[in-house]
Amino acid sequence: MRGSLALRDAPRSICAGRLWYDPSMSTQRLLTLEPRRWYAAEFIQDGPDGMFRSPSPILVHALRPLGTGRGLMYLHFRHANYPEGVQNKEYELQVLHRVSTYMFARQTKVDFDRSLLIFALQWGWLKTHFGLDPGECDVQDWEQQF
Repeated sequence: MRGSLALRDAPRSICAGRLWYDPSMSTQRLLTLEPRRWYAAEFIQDGPDGMFRSPSPILVHALRPLGTGRGLMYLHFRHANYPEGVQNKEYELQVLHRVSTYMFARQTKVDFDRSLLIFALQWGWLKTHFGLDPGECDVQDWEQQF
């Protein structure tokens, strides 16, 4: 059926705006975020009871390096697991570490410490954090949940 793709039958690289995981990514270049692609993100910040960690799929709308030579970039994204309020976010980030499989950055221009761990979105991560299984969920169902 057009527009509804059973993920168990799908290749691991699905069109822009859909789940995206390319196994060759880990052996080639540094992780580079691309607009209209989903990624896994873990938001990490200091809280009154210690470290607070919140997982969420994110859909990158736009990104722009700020050209400062300090690893700064502007990131506009959809925070799919944001519990209340506006899910579309705009962060200025400083990339602290980047390898082929993940990027670690901290949010700048805020009064608190928040870091983001961003990496390729994979079904194992979705199943662990959200109970989603590729054999039981298609792309449209998955996107409607977020």
